[in-house]
Amino acid sequence: MKLQVDCQGPVAWAPAIIIRERTSEALPAHALKIPLPAGPGSEEAGSGTSPQEAARDLAQWELARQRLVMRLLDEVPDPTTHHLVLGAAAEAAAVATTFPYPLLVFPTLLEEAASTALEHERQRAQAYWRRLAVTEL
Repeated sequence: MKLQVDCQGPVAWAPAIIIRERTSEALPAHALKIPLPAGPGSEEAGSGTSPQEAARDLAQWELARQRLVMRLLDEVPDPTTHHLVLGAAAEAAAVATTFPYPLLVFPTLLEEAASTALEHERQRAQAYWRRLAVTEL
């Protein structure tokens, strides 16, 4: 899965992150805008976020996370390995939330964690079948 992340907006404003999935087909790209917290030099830096804004930001994060995970699960052909992808997604989300802008790092962390988990499973299955072929001789 290839993802493109764009930051748009003047430097003085908090930019909006747009995540688009790069598709090989001519389908319109999925875009999700998440407002980032204001920087230290802006007017909003001193004001805290309200509980409603925090809940909205959390809901947007969860929606973006779930959409990326679902798109990745669609690309995995073997449904018996979906649990590996879900575990990798949970790990990537936990690491991403430690960064100030989790949506910037989550797609990359998700892709790396899922590919590592699937590659490990492929090697484990290959070793199993190799051992089975040797014991049958």
